[in-house]
Amino acid sequence: MSAGPERPAVPVAPALLAALLLSCARPAAAAESALGAEHGTVFMSARPGRIVVADEATFSRTAEIPLATARGGMPVRIFLSDDHARFLALGQNLEDVEVVDIATRKVVDRFTLSEGNTKVRIDGYPGIAAGAHLVALPVRAATKLVDRFEIGPKQVTLYDLDQKMVAGTVPWPNGQERERVGLRYSPDGKLLYLFAEDVYVYDTATLKPVDKWELSAPLEDGFGRVRLGAADDTYEERGFVTGLFTVDDPLQHLKMMGVARMDLGRKAFDFWTIGPAHELHRFALAPGRKRAYALLDETGGWEMWTLDLERRQVERRTPFAGRPRMDLKVSSSGRLLYVFGAGNTVDVFEAATHRLLRTVTFDYEVSQVFVFPPAR
Repeated sequence: MSAGPERPAVPVAPALLAALLLSCARPAAAAESALGAEHGTVFMSARPGRIVVADEATFSRTAEIPLATARGGMPVRIFLSDDHARFLALGQNLEDVEVVDIATRKVVDRFTLSEGNTKVRIDGYPGIAAGAHLVALPVRAATKLVDRFEIGPKQVTLYDLDQKMVAGTVPWPNGQERERVGLRYSPDGKLLYLFAEDVYVYDTATLKPVDKWELSAPLEDGFGRVRLGAADDTYEERGFVTGLFTVDDPLQHLKMMGVARMDLGRKAFDFWTIGPAHELHRFALAPGRKRAYALLDETGGWEMWTLDLERRQVERRTPFAGRPRMDLKVSSSGRLLYVFGAGNTVDVFEAATHRLLRTVTFDYEVSQVFVFPPAR
């Protein structure tokens, strides 16, 4: 069969050809622009026992901070002080703590509450006052006797880093021990907030309760109790807490979720609901606090969420290839998202589109990532 007469080639105008080439190059150029916009500093806990300091634009190593208490592995957890001036690195025995000065990249102190046959292990997230002068530590002691171990009650102990001594024990509200609490200081370090079923406020000088914020009571008729989850405060305004929350609706028998912002000084609470509750985790504020991001981790898949905090709505939901364990941080410019955990890689996403731009691979395992703006 004849193929028919050959059709003449259709000429393409030079302007049209240039526009086509430009449109094809635009995504790659945008990706390069986003990757090159970061000028901050990244701190990563790494194996063996150290904090790796890296340039944010390239993730190339610029310094290392050895951690003796990690003993060849990684610190169990690194905590950031309220003024972002120091880290507290918890050793693998849950007893030894190293204090890291972020500006000088050095370990400036070490302490433990254990003594003799009594091992005092840190059991929860501490609160670290501005200047890292006072540290509130949830602890539990275990004393080795001749025939048994005697396990003590859960306590919140205040440790004075300047005096290198225990400053006292925070009394439990109503004398009732709590297994899990949140701890946070006021910006001036004079008040300690203990988050339980309500928020209890203590004077750090006397350790006496001075105020109480009843969040256990319904905010409205028929509205269940608010339960705030973990929050990322890297870009948070001091004296405020922003995070995900869930509420129980007893009328419709539904568990709802949303975003809440707490002004601790004024005892003000603002919130808005997203919809039915999901397994949404790793809430992370963006610089400027106009947007936040979170990861959905449910059976059957993972999603990346963008939350518009100004318009109070979900801006974008994107399925992506997640990990068995994941954490999330926002870049210093707010243009990139870093997903990491359970391995030696960090996935870099474009915040506006949730598009994977690249995967950074290290020759060490990474468990935590902290991002600081260029001033660091």
